[in-house]
Amino acid sequence: MRAALEYLAARAGDRRRVAILGDMAELGRTAPAYHREVGEAAAELEVDELLAVGELARGYVDGAAGVPSRWTPNVHEALRQLDELVRPGRRRACERFAGDGTRGGSGSAGGGEGLTWSGS
Repeated sequence: MRAALEYLAARAGDRRRVAILGDMAELGRTAPAYHREVGEAAAELEVDELLAVGELARGYVDGAAGVPSRWTPNVHEALRQLDELVRPGRRRACERFAGDGTRGGSGSAGGGEGLTWSGS
């Protein structure tokens, strides 16, 4: 997830940075600490806004001090919030990262997947 956020920071340049991150259920007992660390990375990398998706993803919000953040319980609710997050009429770049740190893959945000979104 940190690699996805670093990619967002590098790709976005001076454009607005929105991170949409699903929870990382595969981490077991260590999940809450890792979610907070990812939230801290979002703050460090100057993400402009964060949408955390899934129960464990609340940790992103906890760790992302100073980053305007939202939490939603599922992907369906997150999709409803996209219009508010990503300004209409703006150019958008979207990259999807699977849980193993590679781009691409299938499925919904969750299980360690996330979207990084930048717009001008």
